[in-house]
Amino acid sequence: MNNNIYSVSQINNYIKKMFARDGVLNNVSIKGEITECNYHSSGHIYFTLKDKDTGAQMHAVMWRSARINQDFDFKEGDKVVATGRLDVFDVKGQYQLVTTLVELAGVGELFLQRKKLKEKLEAEGLFDIAHKKSIPNIIRTLGIITGRGSRAEGDFKRGLMQRDPGGYIRVTFMYAPMEGAGAAGAIADAIRRMDALGLDAMIVGRGGGASETLWSFDDEEVVRAVYSANTPIISAVGHDMDVPVIDFAADVRAGTPSFAIEKAIIITYDEIKSRLVDAHADITGLLLDKIEKYRDRLKYDSVMLEKESPVQKIKNKKQRIESLRDALKSCMKEKTGAYRTRLLRTADREKLKGSLERKLINRKRVLEISEAEIKRLMKSSLSDTKNRFKILAGSLESASPVAKIAGGYAYVSDSEDKKISSVKSLSAGDRINMALRDGVVGAEVTDIEEKDIWTM
Repeated sequence: MNNNIYSVSQINNYIKKMFARDGVLNNVSIKGEITECNYHSSGHIYFTLKDKDTGAQMHAVMWRSARINQDFDFKEGDKVVATGRLDVFDVKGQYQLVTTLVELAGVGELFLQRKKLKEKLEAEGLFDIAHKKSIPNIIRTLGIITGRGSRAEGDFKRGLMQRDPGGYIRVTFMYAPMEGAGAAGAIADAIRRMDALGLDAMIVGRGGGASETLWSFDDEEVVRAVYSANTPIISAVGHDMDVPVIDFAADVRAGTPSFAIEKAIIITYDEIKSRLVDAHADITGLLLDKIEKYRDRLKYDSVMLEKESPVQKIKNKKQRIESLRDALKSCMKEKTGAYRTRLLRTADREKLKGSLERKLINRKRVLEISEAEIKRLMKSSLSDTKNRFKILAGSLESASPVAKIAGGYAYVSDSEDKKISSVKSLSAGDRINMALRDGVVGAEVTDIEEKDIWTM
């Protein structure tokens, strides 16, 4: 008998530790057929892997925490590749495969092909940002490539109703199989035909799906068709776990058909209409403010022009002369009354009656002569003033820019309505305004020649 005697638990623990130290058994992928599959209420999945040819079996488990990485449900008879570590259930002395990922058989090879294709095309520069095209802010035409009668087609149409309820955008649908044999070639051909239509933007998409149903969008012909297209392309394959290669070549990536419609119709026509209404109101307000400022300025200029006009100056001088004449008459009247009172007080009325009468007669004659002289001087002054007014009016008429403009001349100003009086203030390319008798002409200076035209 062997002196080293161990308990069942000790041996099971020893084997468990041996498995834990083995690098191969800690990360191994095993191919087999699923049988005795049990989805436990705890969230764990218990199943058995079986070799169909030999009948060999192995227990396996996937803990609830690892199920988040699975995108399909296990079924009896599924041929899979299970990856994980071998562990010993020491209570029963059984070993089992604790899986972290289960893939349908053949999917692993496809993932490897996808990786190699992505690396190849990336090295060629097909994914460079420099080749990405921008989606126009406002589009008039949109192309959509998807499966006929698919759920994605319905999502696309519902998205269009939300973003473009008025139907302002012309949408062209083109259908192709999204999976299965020949799907990749059909999708690539649809992309080339849609690109030939010269649309503003294009969406290629099908919505989500299991990894094994999306391989058409990892096809090299499809990816190169996307890269070669002149139309900006939005990819809407919608699979976040494994990004298909088409997403790297597309100009924009969208997770779902609805998001793709939002990325294609960046600004809706209702938004454009609202912005135009706001802009119209802003421009109208600015114009009204400017018109009001010009009206106030015109009123001020009119008042100043009237104040400084020769006619007004003549009126002011005439009023001044009339005021002086009235003051002179009043003064003469007061003086005459004073003389009369003084004479009456200093002489006997009877004795000086004759002398006073004579003096009054003489004074009256003097006053009459003075009044006649004043009238003559006033008439002469008024005549001189009228003559000066005519001369000034003639000068004003001859100097008036309105008269000159009516005679064929033009009033020239720059783009800020400032007067231009010399060619030295101009340069070729400047914008000028020329006011003629019946309108204003905008012009651009093409050449300049300095010349004294008054000595010609």
